[in-house]
Amino acid sequence: MGAVVAVKRNERVYVATDRMRTRMGVRWTLKMEENLKIHRLKDGVIVCVCGHVESLQNLYVHQNWFKVPKDMEFGKKFLSTKVVPKLIDILDQKGILERNDDGLPFMNDLYMIIKDDRIFIIDYDFGVVEAEDIGIIAADVDDMYMRGYLDNHEEKDIEKLLQQAYKACSMDKANCSANIVITDTVNEEMRFYGED
Repeated sequence: MGAVVAVKRNERVYVATDRMRTRMGVRWTLKMEENLKIHRLKDGVIVCVCGHVESLQNLYVHQNWFKVPKDMEFGKKFLSTKVVPKLIDILDQKGILERNDDGLPFMNDLYMIIKDDRIFIIDYDFGVVEAEDIGIIAADVDDMYMRGYLDNHEEKDIEKLLQQAYKACSMDKANCSANIVITDTVNEEMRFYGED
């Protein structure tokens, strides 16, 4: 399942994820942009998921969910009141929404939504949090490991730093790969790193 890491630098957000997919114990490296854990929507929105492919598809096939009403701005309130309720409904319809002992909804996936220089995370309980400088969503990977690496290394080139962090993580964690893709909110190109 791996990790998605977003880092704010120089008035943009760099987003990286490993290109690994795991299914029934088999690992493979993704090469097609449509299959990546990062997907660009209209109007500069980037959606990312750690979890099931179907979960990512629930967001990028519903690009109209991210159209901001004129009386709102793109932010926590918009995501909490306009996007999250629709996400809960679609997960419920597909039978992949869980409920805790109190009947409250939760999911087994994590989402990251990025626009301009803002990073938002939709957590397992559908809470929306805005990250200050680094946002990490990780399934089966210790996000504190990745955060610690990024906080404790002085590399100025952010893409090189992200490559190093994923390489270090892949050496210690079986569910993380050094084959990564990086993009950012200014340059729409998907940049692939690592061996295939």
